Amino acid sequence: MRSYGRIALSACVCPLLCALAVAPGQACAADGDLDPAFGDAGLVQMFLTGGDSYDYATDVAIDSRGRIVGAGSTVGESFGDARVIRLNEDGSVDASFGSGGLVTSGFGGHYAYASSVAVDAVGRIVLAGRTTKSGLVDFALDRYLENGSPDGSFGDNGTVFTKFAGGSEVTSLAIDSRDRIVAAGTRAGGLALARYLENGDLDPSFGNGGKVTAPEFEAESIAIDSEGRILVAGTAQVGSRQTFALARYFDDGRLDRSFCDAGIATADFAHSNAAEASSIAIDPRGRTVVAGGIIRDSGRSFAFARYDTDGTLDRDFGRDGKVTVPCSDAFCFAKGLAIEPRGRVLAVGFQGYDQLLVRLNRRGAPDDGFGRDGKVTTNFAGDDAQANAVAIDSEDRIVTAGGVYSLEFARYIGDAPPSLKIRGPRKITTRHRRARARFRLRADQAVTFMCRVDSRRGSRCSSPFTTRNLHVGKHRLKVRATDRTGHQTTKLKRFRIVRRP
Repeated sequence: MRSYGRIALSACVCPLLCALAVAPGQACAADGDLDPAFGDAGLVQMFLTGGDSYDYATDVAIDSRGRIVGAGSTVGESFGDARVIRLNEDGSVDASFGSGGLVTSGFGGHYAYASSVAVDAVGRIVLAGRTTKSGLVDFALDRYLENGSPDGSFGDNGTVFTKFAGGSEVTSLAIDSRDRIVAAGTRAGGLALARYLENGDLDPSFGNGGKVTAPEFEAESIAIDSEGRILVAGTAQVGSRQTFALARYFDDGRLDRSFCDAGIATADFAHSNAAEASSIAIDPRGRTVVAGGIIRDSGRSFAFARYDTDGTLDRDFGRDGKVTVPCSDAFCFAKGLAIEPRGRVLAVGFQGYDQLLVRLNRRGAPDDGFGRDGKVTTNFAGDDAQANAVAIDSEDRIVTAGGVYSLEFARYIGDAPPSLKIRGPRKITTRHRRARARFRLRADQAVTFMCRVDSRRGSRCSSPFTTRNLHVGKHRLKVRATDRTGHQTTKLKRFRIVRRP
């Protein structure tokens, strides 16, 4: 297996205040910068096979230890294999997982493709995709133990197949609070849902023998809210137009007809020729965000819609609940979606031959503190780049996964801690036994300061900060800067007071 990290073509460009605030030689980190602590300058690129086959990642999850679990496929002229790869927090391959960090699944068929991955409460990894084992395309699920070996307590030696009339394929996967697996996808003529018990059996308390079908639209993405209700996003044909569609189901599989218009909400984008949904996420206030793309005569755009808990469009988001972010290339689409704990919306996809990462603030406007006008583009040297999924780790770092001819992972700084500079003298001369010292505190964003001199108790302070009378000798000033999100930076300033002869 060959593994290469590629350096992005663009470098970090920092605001003036940041440049003033950091010490000489210290790197300047800003929201949206590639994380230099991950892979090679923030990127990991992996070629699993050679020849005419190609590799790509379709989904990503992060486990409780910060390890990155990617799902993808290797496709050749006469075969297709589903893959799971696990990376350590620093982007290196986790050799304790599978064979050299990699698990390969054929789902028992000649052609197998991975679409989604999730990690359950005890660290087991669930992989979903499709296979042609029965001659038709079927739902296929594998579950692996933490070390990558098949979980023999799940289905038939770790694998489960589910058939729907006319064939079907899984597009998305979620695990509920009771460790039941819910798979969503498409079948001939509409959407398909299946829920599985912990042992892999279909859950008889869900729908009809564990399955739900509906003709309204094909499911592209799934999420489960805090009340256990299942939200499914996809694309519906309304008259001659394609629109976003969102359905909500009760825990038992019944359509929740109190949700918008008899259980299904839509979003039509004005002046668009077509709108297609790809991904779904639920924000901290229970509102549902759907992302995808639209086509207009003027070009393509990332598209977003946010729905209140009753299924109506949230008018506090963008314009009447909808947002479009134009692309600079006609080849453009949002594929993956995540929402930060602060409610900001992240979407990834492609723009031309580059990955495109977009962040919106809570009201739907591009976040001007992220990249350039809320956008970050990333190129993997020597290869086309496309992001298909995004996840946020426990340190608010943003991880994307994708690829066209290789597995591609990137990690970005989500919330950069404030930079801090303490300006003041190292030596203070006095004619007395005691003297005061004065320092200026500089940060690159709005912060609160805590100051502590020597062993005294720390207290809130501001700039300029003046100490009490201090005796002749060596002293230390410790300053902690905390931004609005709780991220902190601490700096220490050493100085001494000298009595003039």
